[in-house]
Amino acid sequence: MGNIILEAKSISKKFDERNVLNEVSLSIEKGHFIAILGHSGSGKSTLLNVLSTILTPTNGEVLYNGKSITRYSKREIANLRRDKIGFVFQHYMLLPNLTVRENIFLGAEKRDVYEHDKTDMSEIEKLSALLGIDKYLDEYPYKLSGGEQQRVCIARAVAKNPEILFCDEATGALDKDNSINIVKLLHEIKKKFGTTIFFTTHNREIAKTADRVLVLEDGNIINDYMNDEIIEPDAMAWGI
Repeated sequence: MGNIILEAKSISKKFDERNVLNEVSLSIEKGHFIAILGHSGSGKSTLLNVLSTILTPTNGEVLYNGKSITRYSKREIANLRRDKIGFVFQHYMLLPNLTVRENIFLGAEKRDVYEHDKTDMSEIEKLSALLGIDKYLDEYPYKLSGGEQQRVCIARAVAKNPEILFCDEATGALDKDNSINIVKLLHEIKKKFGTTIFFTTHNREIAKTADRVLVLEDGNIINDYMNDEIIEPDAMAWGI
């Protein structure tokens, strides 16, 4: 077994006395693309949010590189998110008053966005070229299509070179072609940077491109398997 980057030990989550996750346990190896598959209400987004520190589990613990992060202080959580974790959501959450370049730089900044140097910007331009948005760097988000804005969101998340990238329904608002392109780009990021990627979806075709698939139903993992034959994103038949 390879290096374990993330573990969940009997994590549960309740909202208003309703169990949304039920004692989920799992271990995740570095550099894998993990699809979390399930219908709306299955608990997949809650699982993602607990693993990514957005939510604290009601019971159980989450370990990052062997160290429990469940009882981290707010400062420790903030540092972990800043340095090690990236987020991509269905809604792009770009700042409308900043250019694409400035939005991306926010992902990696450790100082004011306007105090960047040429080295920082060179890395942003390389990443933007990889994602096919380099010609939009000086545009504002409202001028971009949904697929282009999602690429900016991915660039912002990847700019700090996170060890783990959490994607919650990242293609949910996109059409077929843009969705396939986004999934393809995420796989390229995994291969290029060795990033561990979690991707929640209800789309079984996307799950076929993953290294490993977790199937959730009513807050329980009812199936957990490695894909014996991984389908390349370009070959996705696209089904719901």
